[in-house]
Amino acid sequence: MKRLLFLLLLLPSLVFAQEGTVSKIVINGNQRIESAAISNMIRSKAGFSLSKAQVRDDIRALYKSGYFQYIEVDFDAKNGELIFEVQEKKTIIDVKFEGNQEEKVKDLEKQIKVKKFTYLDKGKVQEDADKIKQFYDSKGFYLAEVEPTFVEKDKNQIEVIYKITEYQKVEVRRIDFMGNQKFSAGELKKVMRTREKGFLSFLTQSGKFQEEILAYDRQMLTEVYGQKGYINVKINGPKIELSPDRRSLTLTYFIEEGDAYNVGTIEVGGELLTKTTDELMEKTKIKPDDVADTTKIREDIFAISAIYGDEGYAYANVVPNFEFFHDQKKVNITYTVQPGKQVTIREIKVGGNESNRDKVILREMRITEAICTTPPRSVSRSKIWIVYRFSNRHDFHAEGFHGRLRRYHRSG
Repeated sequence: MKRLLFLLLLLPSLVFAQEGTVSKIVINGNQRIESAAISNMIRSKAGFSLSKAQVRDDIRALYKSGYFQYIEVDFDAKNGELIFEVQEKKTIIDVKFEGNQEEKVKDLEKQIKVKKFTYLDKGKVQEDADKIKQFYDSKGFYLAEVEPTFVEKDKNQIEVIYKITEYQKVEVRRIDFMGNQKFSAGELKKVMRTREKGFLSFLTQSGKFQEEILAYDRQMLTEVYGQKGYINVKINGPKIELSPDRRSLTLTYFIEEGDAYNVGTIEVGGELLTKTTDELMEKTKIKPDDVADTTKIREDIFAISAIYGDEGYAYANVVPNFEFFHDQKKVNITYTVQPGKQVTIREIKVGGNESNRDKVILREMRITEAICTTPPRSVSRSKIWIVYRFSNRHDFHAEGFHGRLRRYHRSG
């Protein structure tokens, strides 16, 4: 019997030693997936000439389906049989957790996507293990380890077990700063969510280490400097050092303050459309000779964007460009407007309204379907709030859809 063995990794270099017509497609090795279903996934058919390129595409299609972990293709030239030998991925019959003393199973299950009665994908299992580790980090168990293990069962089935070693919670004993001249360590610590452990930690939760909070802390440190004109400040770190007893951490931030700047000139450019420079400049809070406060600059960006958003340019973008004069410690600011496409409201939906019908809510809104110009959302929000007499306000969201606002709905 002359046979050709096709392996996915070797396919590009294979050449058929013989030609022939496929008389029959044979599927072997499948246990739960029916042969007919597999045949429907491939394009090689009985009655057609054998094609290396087509077999290559068939193997790729089968792998892409996600059901198989190994595939071989043989061609029996004598009988004209194209034989697909497949090995299905194992089916997960159970997902378990071991070693979790501090965290409940139901909370761990919320972190993972791998479920029972699905095909095993070790890559996804590892992703879930990483998510469990992140969950433990957020709870202060910075040293926790999560290892996925697999227990083989009968009938190509498998059990997934996440083995967890929690260790003790790690506390933040000290936060240090290097390079800070403008602000003291105490002033910087005040704006951070991560706090050093103190006498009242059991009440204030200070000393709790959460790795995902570090990015927030860096942003807040940047904000402190930005409000004083340090536009180019760089906050690096923190460097995380574990104590010898593995119970506490020291966080060290490295700061490159740079210089503080005042505002030189302020301009508005780009595609202004129907607006004049003076109209847009009226909305800016920051003025020449002011401290180059990044918070005010950001508020100016939002204010100018809102002007265009209220005229239907829902995706308007305003980019601040800076021209530095280092000797004078001045910076010229130009707000460049990129309005984008004007959109119309395609559909307005109201959800969560239990005491009033949709039409009662919609008639109080200043926005309507099929219009481009949209009054400030705060106007409609306030009027609806009065109708509902709710004790708190509700959120409104716009969803884009091919140059139109697909829906504009309330949540809450």
